Amino acid sequence: MDNNYNMDDKFKIEDNNKEDEIEVLELWEPHADEILDAKDRHVKWSKKTTNWVVILLVALAALLLMWYAVFAQPLASNNKQYQKEGVWDIQFVDMQDISTNKGLATGSYSFDKDIATFNVTFTEPGEEIVYELLIENKGELDVVVASINVVPEVIENDVITYKVENIAEGDRLDSKEKRKMKFSIKYNGSGTHDEKFSKEITIHINYDQA
Repeated sequence: MDNNYNMDDKFKIEDNNKEDEIEVLELWEPHADEILDAKDRHVKWSKKTTNWVVILLVALAALLLMWYAVFAQPLASNNKQYQKEGVWDIQFVDMQDISTNKGLATGSYSFDKDIATFNVTFTEPGEEIVYELLIENKGELDVVVASINVVPEVIENDVITYKVENIAEGDRLDSKEKRKMKFSIKYNGSGTHDEKFSKEITIHINYDQA
């Protein structure tokens, strides 16, 4: 008897659960369409938002391409044309030894456009060779001095020191202008008549268009 009673109770509980599920479904059924409509609206809104983002990005890319075509390329082209207009020709045209404290020192020189080379030999401390170099801007473009490089830049223990005068970085040389510069080479070593010190030195001047 107890077993039959328990089985009946179990069936009753299951029937009650089914009735509860049916009631829940009946409760939500009137709102099912609203839920589906809300879901559809959310999906459509997401798609529209994505589409607008894509459209904006494409429009921005198109504007950038138009700007580049209208402004950037002509400006770059104009800059190139401007750089190429006229004749670029600036160089050393003359050089001479104007030393006053030369002693027994000797030197020779050569030059080619913007590079000058000096071969010097010193015998006694304090000797100094001074060169005067004439630079001429023969071209049609104004220039500025970008850099002045001496090689070797430094000689160990300052056995030889240099001095550049009358021209410096940033100086302007207009078309057809001439400029005299001085380049001094001083010996600070301890040589004797039997111990001479020789060195090759170059000076290179770089220019930019003004």
